[in-house]
Amino acid sequence: MRLQPLFDRVILRHVADDSAARAGILVSAEGELQPVLAVVVALGLGKVLDNGEYFMPTVSLGDHILLEPGEGIEFEIDGERLVAAKEKDIICIVKT
Repeated sequence: MRLQPLFDRVILRHVADDSAARAGILVSAEGELQPVLAVVVALGLGKVLDNGEYFMPTVSLGDHILLEPGEGIEFEIDGERLVAAKEKDIICIVKT
């Protein structure tokens, strides 16, 4: 199934925890909310500015990112766990 997010939304696929360890991401103390490691699988056109133009997304398809804990809407399509989030809730792009 193909998804086309609107405006400044992105669709993310969770990445398995062992990949996070290989990328050097540390896990903090038990019970604390952790950022979500995910890969960008779909992008909207960007945020609409007051003049009607689009501010293009900073992230690109295939980027590995960290998402603020508790942000986005989780859903499942065809057995795949996905998250719809706004680009402003992305903490950083993970470069490996």
